[in-house]
Amino acid sequence: MGEGALARGVKRKAVKRKAPKKVERRQSASEEKEDRFLASRRVLRRKEAPFRNVWLFGGHLGLEFAFASSSPKKEGSTRQGFGFGVSVERPISGDWYFQPELRYVQRGVNTTLYQLAQLGVDVTGTVKLDSLQVPILFRYKTGNTAFRFFFFVGPAFSLALTRKIFIAIGDFSLGSRFRFFDIALQAGGGLEFLIGKNLWVTMGLRYSHGIPDLDREVSSFRSREIELSAGVVTRL
Repeated sequence: MGEGALARGVKRKAVKRKAPKKVERRQSASEEKEDRFLASRRVLRRKEAPFRNVWLFGGHLGLEFAFASSSPKKEGSTRQGFGFGVSVERPISGDWYFQPELRYVQRGVNTTLYQLAQLGVDVTGTVKLDSLQVPILFRYKTGNTAFRFFFFVGPAFSLALTRKIFIAIGDFSLGSRFRFFDIALQAGGGLEFLIGKNLWVTMGLRYSHGIPDLDREVSSFRSREIELSAGVVTRL
């Protein structure tokens, strides 16, 4: 009995001695996996670094559908026009980009204006509020370098270059009836895909929601716009 107990004690000691080696192997394997993961992250960062610390320059052309929210409500329809502009993009944090733009946009609406000053009667026509616009946007991108979705939001500041109404017999100036300055909140999204070295094609949808009243002679007249656009972005 003494020899049996002694043998069992020796086996237990042997097991106890072997256990730390198994733990050490597990720790070693875990450390190797972590090292491989960190190495892959460093490689990915090196690949992405050239695109995260540069300015991107773009241009776009769009089809505009402009209308207005007014009170009292009047019958009307969208004014179709076009817009074009240029932009720059700068990475700011992760997948977020800072994107200021400079645009020319044909805005307005087909509607009736009550008691037009020059004619003294109600006039139905196209209100033209073509503007120089400066959106200050924040863009988020998701995907890879070859194909990405993007979303953006931010304010846009507009200066009216034209304040007229077009009717069958010609254009009539709206004078100071419509305000010169407008502020809107813009939001939208789209996709961009790589077609060449440092050259992407973009397609997007944008909605613009004007905030201040533009017509001084009605209780409410706020601009609205929807734009379908296509453009290019490049890294210089």
